[in-house]
Amino acid sequence: MEKWESWSELKAHTSEKTLAMQYEDYPKWYRVWAAENGMMYMCDIEKTDPANTDQTDFETNYKDDCNKPLQPKTDDGKLYTRSESRPLDMTTCFTCRGDSATVVGAGTPFQWNAANSGEFEVVDSNFKRKVIDLGFRDEVCIKEGALYWWDASWGCELSFWSYLPAAYSPTQEDLFMDNFVVSHFFHGDCPMGDELNTECASGRIPNYLRHQIWITVPTADVLCRGHVSLEIYRTNTI
Repeated sequence: MEKWESWSELKAHTSEKTLAMQYEDYPKWYRVWAAENGMMYMCDIEKTDPANTDQTDFETNYKDDCNKPLQPKTDDGKLYTRSESRPLDMTTCFTCRGDSATVVGAGTPFQWNAANSGEFEVVDSNFKRKVIDLGFRDEVCIKEGALYWWDASWGCELSFWSYLPAAYSPTQEDLFMDNFVVSHFFHGDCPMGDELNTECASGRIPNYLRHQIWITVPTADVLCRGHVSLEIYRTNTI
């Protein structure tokens, strides 16, 4: 089935549905389309001299990325069959740091030491907490994580949040969006790491979202120390 649309409508469909755009180059027009489950979204873009707005937009921003295989193939032309959750344009990265504003891996380390009182804030008379704020320069997908610790007393716990910073929030305040880890308790020693495994990754997390790791320990604890490692998918690793 064919559905003829304007160029702006076709762009919106391909973006919303993540469809591969195709085209044929005719002497007086481009025929552009994208397919989804038997439906063909199509439009014609007239060629003019000087070039019209739609023609300029297509040639400048879309043409070079069109006519790629509808199903990915290996270098020798075989169909690419995958069961993993990593997107094709991303690579796997293990990290114990987020990014700075400009440099990958230059953010605050995901580690703590309860003996460093200046790193912790008072929660109440029984607990203190270290908050590690982190972010990434590019879109990422969070896959899994691991928690390593030593000499943790009873009552230690970890949480991992994502939030929308006040600058982007409709409330003009930090708006917490997701809690990936909710009060994960830990005690004693775990030098080999406690892996938090999943079958799939998160969706693409935009780079303007921030994240926080909360390490909460009893107020009297001055021995607990440890770190967190994240497995993420990202397009840029350097």
